[in-house]
Amino acid sequence: MSIDTNKLNIKFNIEEIKKDFVFIRLNKKDDNNKYIGASQIGSLLGQEFKAVATLFISNAYAYVMFKRTSDTSFSLLEKIRSSNFFKDDTAVSEVIPVDDKSNVDGYIRGAWLAQILGSSGFEGINV
Repeated sequence: MSIDTNKLNIKFNIEEIKKDFVFIRLNKKDDNNKYIGASQIGSLLGQEFKAVATLFISNAYAYVMFKRTSDTSFSLLEKIRSSNFFKDDTAVSEVIPVDDKSNVDGYIRGAWLAQILGSSGFEGINV
């Protein structure tokens, strides 16, 4: 018997993930490496925004995952930007899930995609 404990090979069903979820990236902006609106990121999980998961990355971003509805992307971005949680509109952007390591900017992929999907508890997820 052989067990690799430091490797995980995940095959994502990207089309199903895109169909079911919207991913928003929040950029770090200040000199103290704090997320703009960090004290409010938890409120994105509340009743007003209904995020299903958040993921804090030590690099430059936090990601938030929402269940997709017919108009989720545009209306969600506008609602977050107008909420006064984020002073800089460019700090909030939609990212696309991909299963391609060469895509970086504007995408969520690999371990980060697996982490945010996993932190949601996989409830209602067909990956």
